[in-house]
Amino acid sequence: MLERKLKDTIEKLKAAQEELMTPVVQIWDKILALPVIGVVDSYRAQKITETLLDRIVKTKSEFVIIDISGVASVDTEVANHIIKTVKAASLLGCTCIITGIRPEIAQTMTHIGIKLDIITRRDLYNGLMFCLESMGYVIKERQDQV
Repeated sequence: MLERKLKDTIEKLKAAQEELMTPVVQIWDKILALPVIGVVDSYRAQKITETLLDRIVKTKSEFVIIDISGVASVDTEVANHIIKTVKAASLLGCTCIITGIRPEIAQTMTHIGIKLDIITRRDLYNGLMFCLESMGYVIKERQDQV
């Protein structure tokens, strides 16, 4: 009895940990954001892809902003997995925007031959602006009247 409860608790903790590892957040109607933070190994990269694709289908999203500003480094394996995730999302009719690429990561990605046919923006703000403008929203500064 105690052993079963312990196993159930461990499973719940593992599920919670995996959900925290891949937080996909709906930030606007039809726009998801995936902040990637920390180390990305092949297991986590696979979980990120699975979770993201599932959320795209469930929310009928048209755009995903993948923010990698919290990723310390990108090697060939991680870069290729990002590309595969972008392509898989595209097959579901969703456009991906990569944001938060630091200079050293940009150098790594160009050095390993990543094609530049992926939409990138400097940061999450600019990624969101791209999505909103693509959806037909006109964003302009408000002129307060005194």
